[in-house]
Amino acid sequence: AYIQLKSLLTVREIKKVVIWDQSPLDADNYVRHLVEDHHLDVEIATSVEEAVSQADILIIATSSQQPVVKANWLKPGVHITAASDNRAAKQTLDPGVFQRAEVIIADDLEQSLTQGEIGRALAQNLINRTDIAGELSRLIIGKISGRTRPDQITVADLNGLDSQDTVLATLAMEKALFFGLGQRIEMGLGHKGLSARVESLL
Repeated sequence: AYIQLKSLLTVREIKKVVIWDQSPLDADNYVRHLVEDHHLDVEIATSVEEAVSQADILIIATSSQQPVVKANWLKPGVHITAASDNRAAKQTLDPGVFQRAEVIIADDLEQSLTQGEIGRALAQNLINRTDIAGELSRLIIGKISGRTRPDQITVADLNGLDSQDTVLATLAMEKALFFGLGQRIEMGLGHKGLSARVESLL
């Protein structure tokens, strides 16, 4: 969630951040980083509902298999970014959230149909495939529309893409090589005696 928020701060002026975490220690560390790095007004909520119910922009990052966010907690006009892994069992959002949402975006449409929150909402017939506006990449290049009214609830369901991870890892390695950072490690790969050179950042 911290990286998601850092990205958000590059495109939106955020006045206040309200956070909730199952671990009070993690919540305290999160607050410290936000205050030190971005000088934000940060508050720790006493419950998930307290944090969600006042959010204009909701970023949630968890691998929970039980719904964390309930549909009736949401303010009109809230945007939700649900970022987590692509396990089929994950269920960050109550399926009813998708019934309330007017714009639903996935990072990978085919993957979302069978995995995670969107897949569950479809399986329960709470939404249809046509209710999913499309993929994030098409929204970015203007091929599909996003929010058209300020009161619309919008959801970006991000499961993660291997292709994006590969591109980012390649860029990181190229920068490390350019700046002379990291170290080269010889690794054996199985009984065939294969080896690979791995660039690792320190």
